[in-house]
Amino acid sequence: MSTVTDRKKIVERFFKTFNQRDWESLPEILTSDCIHGSDFASYQGNEIVPHYESFIEGGADSKWHIDRMISEGDVVVVEFRWSSNHVKEMLGIPPTGKQFELPVVFIIDFDDEKIKRIRAMYSYEKYQQILSQ
Repeated sequence: MSTVTDRKKIVERFFKTFNQRDWESLPEILTSDCIHGSDFASYQGNEIVPHYESFIEGGADSKWHIDRMISEGDVVVVEFRWSSNHVKEMLGIPPTGKQFELPVVFIIDFDDEKIKRIRAMYSYEKYQQILSQ
């Protein structure tokens, strides 16, 4: 069974995997039926990699920057900043070409040593506000 420290290291590896576009490593980190969801959409299993790839389509330079993590039991909460350039439609907003940084929280549930659920929370209104400035 993983410890709190182990789970935080797995989350750090997950973020590094996204930032380096190392999609081939995701099966080592995520359960085969992992769910990544938010209030806007939900992706499961084989749908997750195409979802992550959509963040970098059209030359977008999406990165996740961890600010802090809190862990208890089988759950890790991550507060981070999503930074990117807005070069394609995202969340229904046409491309603006602007650089942006959006605060996000992931609540990550584990099944032993793998991530089984990611709940993404962010403000759509804040996202719209950032891109309209």
